[in-house]
Amino acid sequence: MKKKWLAVGMTCVTSLVLVACTPASQTSEESKQTAVSEVSQAEFTLELKEDGETFSNETLVIKEGESLMSLMAEQHDIGEENGMIMEIDGHKSDSQTDKYWLYEVNGEMPDVGANEYFPQKDDKIVWELKELEIE
Repeated sequence: MKKKWLAVGMTCVTSLVLVACTPASQTSEESKQTAVSEVSQAEFTLELKEDGETFSNETLVIKEGESLMSLMAEQHDIGEENGMIMEIDGHKSDSQTDKYWLYEVNGEMPDVGANEYFPQKDDKIVWELKELEIE
């Protein structure tokens, strides 16, 4: 009888040790945090140009919930007026020559301002200070 109880006891102890050493599965909250972490590591390319000449080209990490405007303000010295970028790193818009900052995403001009655009993974965003072509 003692051998039987000893065997049962050893089985219980072995089971407890195995359970304690097995890594815990992720909770749904941990899974969400992992997903957010992976999203926050997504990147986009930002190029700054004036009259066709590139003066900055960089890769930036997307921060969830941050607009292009807020990311620009974090990374560059910008001047803003009524939601429009008027200056980036000392390169200023000029109403006398109709020269303004415009941006494109993946070769197309978005239909929203920089404060309403949220960069996506692998976007190529180009800001260019150039003379507007009025037709």
